[in-house]
Amino acid sequence: DLLIDLDKPHQILVYRALPRQRAADMFAYLESDAQDSLLKALTDADTRALLADISPDDRTEMLEELPATVTRRLMQLLSPKDLFEARQLLGYPEESVGRLMTPDYIRLRAEWTVEVALAHIRKYGRDSEIFNILYVTDAAGLLIDVVRLRRLIIAEPGTVIRDLLDRGVPIDGVGHQCHLQLGTSADQVLAAIDEIDALGAGLEQHVTELDISIYNDPGECFSSGVNCQTGYGTAARDVPDQVYQEQAQLYRDLFDGFKARDSVTSVSLWGIRDSQSWLNNFPVSRSNYPLLFDPDGDPKTAFLAVSDPDYII
Repeated sequence: DLLIDLDKPHQILVYRALPRQRAADMFAYLESDAQDSLLKALTDADTRALLADISPDDRTEMLEELPATVTRRLMQLLSPKDLFEARQLLGYPEESVGRLMTPDYIRLRAEWTVEVALAHIRKYGRDSEIFNILYVTDAAGLLIDVVRLRRLIIAEPGTVIRDLLDRGVPIDGVGHQCHLQLGTSADQVLAAIDEIDALGAGLEQHVTELDISIYNDPGECFSSGVNCQTGYGTAARDVPDQVYQEQAQLYRDLFDGFKARDSVTSVSLWGIRDSQSWLNNFPVSRSNYPLLFDPDGDPKTAFLAVSDPDYII
């Protein structure tokens, strides 16, 4: 509050006198109009440094609240990594947990000793808001388990992380997060379910966050926002019927496969109507129609294909 009460020249002097992380923490606690006022007083270099230091979830909240013209300017100042994170978090629906989460976390290797792990935490923990829960991965980067920081602190330095992991913890089910796009093979999705069934563990399987983008984008579109397919337009009627038909067929093939597998006990979609979809802002801003109901809430070809087995697509 004291900072905002100063005139702009003195605001800059005080702000620059603060350590970078202290300045970023202070900025995160300001109201959006106060943030906007301070940003107008900062140079691009100052702003770029601020954006690099502020936490991803605080940065997302700021970008959401500021005027669109200011947000566009700030997005241009983000590093490629931070820009990718911002696009991801802004893609989640407003007031959702996704908007509030942070992608920063501590990852440990299972074969490390406690001594090596603690050295890693000291080096990288300052960039992570959450390190009470530590993620343990294998050599391929796949998640094995989690371990609490407390267990590391009280363990002997030479203890191997793998030996600290809990054993015998029951697993009752598996969730499959299914954000798909046109060109995806239903057989590939169903094969992942069959692999779990083949374990013979009797696990329930849940399909979560299902949606099917009407675009078919390459990997670099999601990683850096380049080479993304051009949007069809701003209205649902701008999309060719063939695209909706292809989407409907994929939905039907998937649901037929889900219903044929007793282990699949639930399917949830990531939204109800297309106007609510996170894919309107991710990986780039363009109108997308990935759900079963159009922007007005009316059933689409995809809904009819799923609900009526006799419907001709």
